[in-house]
This record gives sequence, C-alpha cells and structure tokens, in this order.
Amino acid sequence: MPCEIVKVGSATAIICGRRRGKRKPCFVRDCRRGGDVLCDWILHRAGPDRPALTCDRLCCRHHARHVGVDKDLCLEHALQWEMMKRNGSAGSIGG
Repeated sequence: MPCEIVKVGSATAIICGRRRGKRKPCFVRDCRRGGDVLCDWILHRAGPDRPALTCDRLCCRHHARHVGVDKDLCLEHALQWEMMKRNGSAGSIGG
C-alpha cells in the first residue's frame, strides 16, 4: 500500500491506502471542487427503441440543486425547473 505525506496547516499526516484517483471537476467555470452528482434533467424521453437521455452535467454539491429523491439538477436546469413550477407546468423533471 503506498503512503503519502500530507501537510495540513502546521500539521503533517501520513496517509496510506489505495489511491482513488482525481475526480473530474464540476462543470462550473473556475470551480475547483470535484463533481459529485450528474444533472438528471430529461433532454429526450424514452421511446420504444431508445432510452431516456439526460443532461448528465457533472456538478459539485455546491452547484447542484437537489430537487427530489435521487434527483439533482445543474444550475441552468434548476432555473428552468423553478420557472416551470411557477407557471404550473412542472410535471416530471425535464423538458
């Protein structure tokens, strides 16, 4: 198991274990956080010969909007969702 020496402020720690690799970044420009969730906005509904297609933008928890059980939206689609709710046209999440 490889070990790594890490400095945190004035303290030093030794961390041993498998390395998970670097997470892909959040889609928001200049955000330095790793992506945690994918946007669940439906772009195209499922048809008889194709599965549903969702936005799938990678978002950190700070930039994602949690809108339901296992449902998160990127900022752009969260805004659309809020507009649809105000207009009374919000059904299932997505276009």
